[in-house]
Amino acid sequence: MVLRLVEAIDVYLAGTVMLIFGMRIYGLFITNAPHDMSPSVDRASDPLSLECLL
Repeated sequence: MVLRLVEAIDVYLAGTVMLIFGMRIYGLFITNAPHDMSPSVDRASDPLSLECLL
């Protein structure tokens, strides 16, 4: 039981890391916003915004 709980937490944390990594890669290479633009203007480069995935 404890082993399955640890495995579930591990998978959840790995998924979270991959989601954050993917959002950063998207913000670095795919968006066309200039680097000096603030994240409030460019929603895709805001790491806390999940609206860019919708």
